[in-house]
Amino acid sequence: MARRYAPLTLETLDDLPAGCRGCVFWELGAVAGRAAVRMGDTELEKEAWLSQALLDWGSVGTVLYVDGAPAGYAMYAPAGTPTPVINTLRNGLADVLAQPAVSQAIIGLGALVQSGPPAELADYQRAEYAKWGEVVRLSGARMN
Repeated sequence: MARRYAPLTLETLDDLPAGCRGCVFWELGAVAGRAAVRMGDTELEKEAWLSQALLDWGSVGTVLYVDGAPAGYAMYAPAGTPTPVINTLRNGLADVLAQPAVSQAIIGLGALVQSGPPAELADYQRAEYAKWGEVVRLSGARMN
């Protein structure tokens, strides 16, 4: 099973699921987001937002490919994003992940459903690196 990560760009945006390609819930303010939905321009607005974000901050996401097919993605906030903004995003995501249809779909893909504060994620990443880092190094595996 070949895995590859690629930055989220205007080209890889097309590989996101249709509902995610046009979702502007986090990217636009409430008023602009509702206007984009009413006008039917959410995918165009997502492209415009991503283009500006790439210019302003660089990469804001990653797409995972397994055997050449998109298998998942993550978007992240730029360094220095204020804690209240991070907490609002995290709480909104936790609400979505708590929906049975969403969590069951994620579990059905063989993934875990987890949500928590940034420090908890950092602790998890450190533990996983400590656990698997040497195994990966010894295997000779390389990211493309």
